[in-house]
Amino acid sequence: MSKKDGIYIIRERKHNSKAFTWVFVGIFSIIAIYVPFFGINLQYQVGTFFHFIFSKVGELCMWAGGILLGFSILGTIYSKKIYLKSIAFGILLLWIGAFLTGQAFELLGFQIGEQPPQGYH
Repeated sequence: MSKKDGIYIIRERKHNSKAFTWVFVGIFSIIAIYVPFFGINLQYQVGTFFHFIFSKVGELCMWAGGILLGFSILGTIYSKKIYLKSIAFGILLLWIGAFLTGQAFELLGFQIGEQPPQGYH
C-alpha cells in the first residue's frame, strides 16, 4: 500500500490508568502526612510567598505607571498633541500598583490607594 491511496490507520493510545492511580495515591499520602503536622506553617509560607510576588508586581506597575505618566505629561506640554490615553493608562498602572503594594499617595489632589488595616479591629 502506498501513501497515495489516501487510507491512513490511526491507532488510539490507551492511557495508563495505573500510573495515574499511583500519582494520585502519592499526592494524597503526602498531603495526609504533611498537612496535620505542618499545615499552619504551610499556610503562612504560601501567604508570605504570594505577598512577596504581588508586592513586586505592584512595585513594577508603580514604576511603569510613573514613568509613562511623566513622559505623557511632558509630551503633552512640549508637543501640540494631547496624550490622554497614555495619561489614563499611567494613572491606571499607578492605581493597580498602589492596590497591590498597599501604598497610598496623592495625584492632583486625589488619593490613589489606601493603607490596608493592620490586624483585626
